[in-house]
Amino acid sequence: MSDTTEDQTQDAATATEASDEQLRDAGKAALQKERDRAKAAEARIRELETAQAERDAQAKREADAKAAEEGRWKDLAEKRDADLSTTSKELESTKAERDALSEYFSKDYEAALKNLPEIIREFAPSEDASVATKSAWLTKAKAQADKLEKASAKGNGQNPKTGAVGIDEDAAKAASRSKFSL
Repeated sequence: MSDTTEDQTQDAATATEASDEQLRDAGKAALQKERDRAKAAEARIRELETAQAERDAQAKREADAKAAEEGRWKDLAEKRDADLSTTSKELESTKAERDALSEYFSKDYEAALKNLPEIIREFAPSEDASVATKSAWLTKAKAQADKLEKASAKGNGQNPKTGAVGIDEDAAKAASRSKFSL
């Protein structure tokens, strides 16, 4: 009996292996079939998206043609021209205001520059420097000129500008401020 049991066990094992192999082959086939179906679905989606994009483009062309017939483009163009004209006028006005302020500052800058000591004027920005650069430099230059004047005044007791001895220090400060103010 033991021979029969062994034969039956071997037959069962062989049948199980054959069944497992059939299942693997069937699983592989099912997986391949599913992949093929997914690829086909993706291709169909791309076709539908392309068709929708073409329909959208056609609808836009038709809407543009209809709008052109109704004169909407002309209205839009006229509105944009009016907006551009307004913006151009505002720009010209702003430029004129900037130029006037720049000219005003330049006059004051030149006057203040003449009142600075030569040693400080040597470091002045070039003529073509911006108003902001000149203004910032002038503020620093005035501070340096004040320091220089104070240092010179302490040196020998004489006012370096007039050479007079014993000038009231408050009056000297007031005079130097008026020279450098804009």
